[in-house]
Amino acid sequence: MLLFDTAAAKSAAEAYDKAQSADSDFRTMRTVVNNETKRLANLENELGRSQASEYRLLQLAVSQADVRDSEQADAIEETRRKIEAARLGREKALLDLQEARSAVELEEASTLQPSFP
Repeated sequence: MLLFDTAAAKSAAEAYDKAQSADSDFRTMRTVVNNETKRLANLENELGRSQASEYRLLQLAVSQADVRDSEQADAIEETRRKIEAARLGREKALLDLQEARSAVELEEASTLQPSFP
């Protein structure tokens, strides 16, 4: 029978869900930024602005996307750290359980041995 810390398992699952959510949010925002960049380029072309102005707007959109990308990467890394901490906690709990089982087995073995000199 395999026993493990349910709190550690739950926190690992929650951390994994947060990482997936952060990744999904990042992908969604990247699509929005790309679509808005194209829309801005089209609007500026319609208004007759210069290519330099388009370039500046694209640079601004890319820099904003990079900031969001960095924030998402930080959130994903933090979630990975939490997952790893939960895994280590679960492994420690399993080792503690094994140690307790060994102690009980040794105690039982010593009480079963004959006490005769």
